[in-house]
Amino acid sequence: MLLELPQQAAISEPIYRAAVLVRRRNLLGKPKPPKVYVPKPKLRAPADDHVWAYRAYRLQQRPRLTPTEHVKLRCLELRIPFAVMVGPSRVRSITEHRHLLMWELRQRKMSLPAIARIFSRDHTTVLTSCRKIEMEKAQ
Repeated sequence: MLLELPQQAAISEPIYRAAVLVRRRNLLGKPKPPKVYVPKPKLRAPADDHVWAYRAYRLQQRPRLTPTEHVKLRCLELRIPFAVMVGPSRVRSITEHRHLLMWELRQRKMSLPAIARIFSRDHTTVLTSCRKIEMEKAQ
């Protein structure tokens, strides 16, 4: 008596490939999406006072400051790097100073879009900042 082996039905190639993919996924797990690197703004280590004072002195010696130079001078006085001030940071201490600087530039009769270009923002953001500071000054 011959031993008969069970006959397996032939599997089509697409079904076979799908089965292989399912087994691989079960063994390896689901693929994870790649991590996106978003750099955080780095606050510069505080420099010596004489360095900050010299930078502010050099800006003050100019006959007339452009709006960007005015913001840079105020950043030196506040000890906040210019890149952080105009960057996307939402830290409360930085945003409060940013609002104040926008208000100061508005007091110099600058247009909202011109101020917005300095800070890489929208003109409505500048308008909101100016209104907020005026409300605080009124109280």
